[in-house]
Amino acid sequence: MRLFPLSLISLTIVTALGFQAATALEARAAAGEEPAKVELYAAQGAFQVAQSLFVVEQLEEIYQVPQQANVYQRPDERSETIEIIPGNSAIRVTGRITGTPWYRVWTNNQVVGYLTADRLGPPASSQSIGGKAPAPGPSPAQRPQVAALTTGLPAGVFQDCQGCPQMVALPPGKFSMGSAKGDPSEQPAREVTIDYDFAVGRFEVTVAEWQACVAAGACSSQPDPVQKPAAVAMRNISWGDAQQFVGWLRQQTGKPYRLLSEAEWEYAARAGTGTAFWWGNRAGSAEADCKDCGGPWDRKQPTAIGRFDPNPFGLHDMNGGVAEWTADCWFDDYQGAGAKAKARDRENCQQRVLRGGSWKQVAEHLRSTARHYYDALVPYNGNGLRVALTLN
Repeated sequence: MRLFPLSLISLTIVTALGFQAATALEARAAAGEEPAKVELYAAQGAFQVAQSLFVVEQLEEIYQVPQQANVYQRPDERSETIEIIPGNSAIRVTGRITGTPWYRVWTNNQVVGYLTADRLGPPASSQSIGGKAPAPGPSPAQRPQVAALTTGLPAGVFQDCQGCPQMVALPPGKFSMGSAKGDPSEQPAREVTIDYDFAVGRFEVTVAEWQACVAAGACSSQPDPVQKPAAVAMRNISWGDAQQFVGWLRQQTGKPYRLLSEAEWEYAARAGTGTAFWWGNRAGSAEADCKDCGGPWDRKQPTAIGRFDPNPFGLHDMNGGVAEWTADCWFDDYQGAGAKAKARDRENCQQRVLRGGSWKQVAEHLRSTARHYYDALVPYNGNGLRVALTLN
């Protein structure tokens, strides 16, 4: 179900019109006009929103660069040129910006940048072109695995680097996903099998963890200045932003970090229970962070991570806090979903699944089976993420 203000459709208009249209709307707003929900362009403005709205399809290929080409800081020719690639060279391509002619590249100076498809020749495999081989960079095949850190952490919790999210390994298992009655989007209920080991973030990704990604140049969305870095879940991000973060974790650790599938999320949230919340069928008072959950919390932002008891798997804030992006495309129900926990997707997916509900919503929307969706390229103040890691 869609639970968020539809006025944010204005941001979709900005995405479609691009930078010039966005800044023109800002100018009109400053002049006293009210085009399409002007309040949405306040603060950092539509220009910053527009430049961060893209989704990267992961690639790993060496391409020829037949003629001299500029590599830009962002997928926009008005951004700074960070390197000039000579003609008859080779360059490592690590991603394609969905729906655009832009490719993400790893340059010979070992920085991430962007260039357009018309500057690339055919794939060059691993061969050097004109005697100029591309810098190796941290390719997944070459990058060493980072040893997990466990010192000072609770039993069963690990980190793959200082500042990385704390992770909890979950066992394989079976569970009943969805509801037999109630919200049609949660039907039909079905048995799902997870026949592999994976780990899930002990907490939602924090502002401090996100800022490390921003500092590395891998995440483009800036945290809200009022968020407390050490204690609060990162929010106001799009699905594309979330993909940038897990991509950065893969680069940092050499391990397959990703978003949870919707089925994995519900398995992790239920933690072996069959009730609406892991602690029972009633939200109770001060059991979670939501609009009507009670407790002395600040209703202007989510409460500090880890303030509530963990579920039986040792995971905090699966219900409430921020709504968590998953890997799945939105489908209206579970018809044809199958018994595996793999994320469901479709070509040109525009809407992605969120689970867990947020501090802005009532307890009904925090249930372990409750499903929500939002436009993949549009950030929203109540949306954040939790990460997963495949272990075998």
